[in-house]
Amino acid sequence: MIVSMHKRVYCLLVLVFLIACRDSQKATKLNREKIAILSTSEKTFVPTDQDLLLAERLVKERLEVYNAEMKARNVDFAYTTGDSLQYESDTIQFEHYYRQYTLTVNDEGDKVVAMNCLCMLNPFDKEQDSWRKNKVVVRDGGHCFFQISVNISRGIVYGFMINGLA
Repeated sequence: MIVSMHKRVYCLLVLVFLIACRDSQKATKLNREKIAILSTSEKTFVPTDQDLLLAERLVKERLEVYNAEMKARNVDFAYTTGDSLQYESDTIQFEHYYRQYTLTVNDEGDKVVAMNCLCMLNPFDKEQDSWRKNKVVVRDGGHCFFQISVNISRGIVYGFMINGLA
């Protein structure tokens, strides 16, 4: 009777473990829908999904710090649309951004992912896909556009820059 009970508990634990592993694999799947990998003339590398997932995880961690700082300071940006004044919270929700990745290998041989992040696409781009081929350069736009780099070999995030407001 006790042996039968131990077998049931063991089977239940194995089942829970397998379900947990399946769910964690779903959570770590790379969503390429909003990602473009741009070519560069510099030394580059072919990224694995794990490389890009690591870069995204490190950026999300950095953005959590930024968002907490902005909330603590109660920062909102005001901008105008026609005759009305609008307010927008200054937090960045990474998963909503289109992301252009430029992949390079630095002088030390480290893999670096430079990200150009856009909250929206050019409304004048009829096909809405030029961002997948050409780097988008925006001079203002606030936190709707930002750049950040990740040395995935060393796990270092640097060069975080949010565009200014016109």
